[in-house]
Amino acid sequence: MSKDRVILESADSIKVEMYPGFARQVLVHNQELMMVLFTWGKGAVLPEHSHPHVQAGFVVSGAVELTVEGTEYTTRSGCSYLIHANERHSARALEDSVVLDAFTPSRQDYILRGV
Repeated sequence: MSKDRVILESADSIKVEMYPGFARQVLVHNQELMMVLFTWGKGAVLPEHSHPHVQAGFVVSGAVELTVEGTEYTTRSGCSYLIHANERHSARALEDSVVLDAFTPSRQDYILRGV
C-alpha cells in the first residue's frame, strides 16, 4: 500500500481463504499497523498458533469461541478482545461471523506481493 493511499474500498482488497470457511481480507496497512476483515462460516476453525504481533479484535457479527493461553471465551457481536504478542490462541466460529482485527506491527506474511 503506497504511503499516499488513505482510503481503500473493501471491494479493492483480495479475499484469501486461509482454512475451510475462514477467510481474510487485508484492508489498510503500513509498517506499524494493519486492519484485517475476517469472515467465518459456522464451524470454521482457526488452529492454535502464536505470532509476535499484538492483535486487537472486534466481533462485528456472529459469535466466535476464542481460546487464549488455554482459557476459553465466547465473543459475540459487539465484543472486543486483545491478544498480546506471542500468546497461544485459537478460535472456532459458533455461527457465521465477521471479525475486524488490527495487528501491530503489520503482518508482513499477510501482504500479497505484486497486488
